[in-house]
Amino acid sequence: MQSVVVKGVVEKIKEWLENELNELWEIRTGDDYIELQYEDAYEIERVWIHAWVNEYGVIWYRLETEYADVDEEIYNCCSCHHPFCEDCPLAEELSNEDGDIDDSKLDEYIDNEVRKHLSIKPIRIRRWGELTIRPAIVERACYLDVPHTHIYKGVSLTFETQDIEKFKAVFVIRDVLYSLITR
Repeated sequence: MQSVVVKGVVEKIKEWLENELNELWEIRTGDDYIELQYEDAYEIERVWIHAWVNEYGVIWYRLETEYADVDEEIYNCCSCHHPFCEDCPLAEELSNEDGDIDDSKLDEYIDNEVRKHLSIKPIRIRRWGELTIRPAIVERACYLDVPHTHIYKGVSLTFETQDIEKFKAVFVIRDVLYSLITR
């Protein structure tokens, strides 16, 4: 019985999302979840929505997101797509005396950028449920030239509630919530 209830809830949320989102979003659903993905030249956003009924018959909603502005990329040798290292934006800063990118300097640069971003203090709000906004590293696979991964300074958001209207409200204002961690 509970799985029928959850499946109906997921369908109603999906219908609502189809009115909220534009056609560029990919939407996948299961019996108790919805996965959304949006990527363009400017931003990446992934959303996971999960619904369930607890042992007391109360419906719960969980929203998890990750977001990144592509201007917040942490570059590595493959991600800049320059065919020659001397054209790379990192070349001057990370080159060794031969003019080649020094792998240890590159690793140190990436580690420092990741560490600095992840050191931003998370924001937790316990008002209508449990809301957490924290820095995240968002990855995107790329197959241009050599397969590699782009990494971005991003944000993750988690919200859990029993109230569908509060769930929808947090979903709608998520861009504002992301800005509390990003610029």
